[in-house]
Amino acid sequence: MLSAMIEDPTTIPGPRLAEQRRGYGITRRALADRLGLHRNTLRAWETAHSVDVLRQRRYIAALRALIDAPDVA
Repeated sequence: MLSAMIEDPTTIPGPRLAEQRRGYGITRRALADRLGLHRNTLRAWETAHSVDVLRQRRYIAALRALIDAPDVA
């Protein structure tokens, strides 16, 4: 009964995250810089079969921050 109450966190495929990033025209380098990660780490997230909830939240928050940031010319 207890095991039925404990659910695995929802994960999504990494390529779906990458698709969202590319759809907004944001480079992997820009997002990696915003997250404080090396771009190869971000690449690993984006090519992973599934991305855990904590990483998803960090990724999406950084992506939103970049989308909402005013363009600096």
